[in-house]
Amino acid sequence: MSLALIRRAFETTLQTWGTAQGVTILFENVAAEKPETAYAESFVLPAPTQSQGIGRTHRGYTGVFQVSLSLPQNAGPGAAAALAASLDAAFPLNAPITVGGLEVWLTSPMSAAPALPDASRYRVPVSASYLANNI
Repeated sequence: MSLALIRRAFETTLQTWGTAQGVTILFENVAAEKPETAYAESFVLPAPTQSQGIGRTHRGYTGVFQVSLSLPQNAGPGAAAALAASLDAAFPLNAPITVGGLEVWLTSPMSAAPALPDASRYRVPVSASYLANNI
């Protein structure tokens, strides 16, 4: 199924980014200890699959890839903003992420949303829309 390939494409790229940034990556539905330092949680939020064409063999996958940045409280927004900017650089719009013969394209840049209230962490969701076609 192409959703598994899409998830692998994003998670592989995100792990490479996390290693370079010194940020622990926590993957969706995988048990892991949350560190006291900065970490990022990965989510693939698929939209309904589309099918276009007369033969109905086409599958169009769209959705949102979200990375929730989690940093220690009371350090200001600067570190989260820098990590969000580096995520945007790691996931460019002008080149697909290819895995298993499937090309996954971002259709919007990685963009930070407002920080979410949390008593113990500074959490910033960063997300982008994606598109992949399996013909």
